[in-house]
Amino acid sequence: QDKYAAKDHIYYRLVQLTVIIALVLVAVLLIEFTKISFLDFISSLLAFIPTGYGIILIAQVLRPFLQSTVVWDTIVSLARLYDLIFGVIVMAPVALLSWLPGFQSMQTRILFNEAFSRGLQISRILSGKKSQ
Repeated sequence: QDKYAAKDHIYYRLVQLTVIIALVLVAVLLIEFTKISFLDFISSLLAFIPTGYGIILIAQVLRPFLQSTVVWDTIVSLARLYDLIFGVIVMAPVALLSWLPGFQSMQTRILFNEAFSRGLQISRILSGKKSQ
C-alpha cells in the first residue's frame, strides 16, 4: 500500500509542476506579447490577496455547512497557503532584520518610545536593577 501512496504522491507533484510551469509560461507570454508589465502582475496580486483572504473568512463562518462537503479540504489547504505566504512575506524579513546589530536597539526604541521620552531607562527595567 505504501508503494501506491508514493506513486500517487509523485503524480500529485507532477500536477503541481505542470500548473506552475503553465502559470509561468502564461505570465511570460502576456508580458512578451501584450502591454502588460511586471508591475501590473504585482498590483493584480495585491488586489487578489485580500479577496482570497475574505473568501477564506466567509468560508470559516460557513464551516458547519461546508465541513461535510469536498470543498472544505480545499479551503483548509488554501488557508494554510495564505498563512505560509504571510509568514514568508511579513515575518521572515522581520526575523532577518532583527539579527542585525543596530536593528535590535531600533526595535526596542520603537517599542518603548513613550517610556524613552519620559526618561525611563529600559535596560535597568529589563535587568531588574533598582534605581539609586
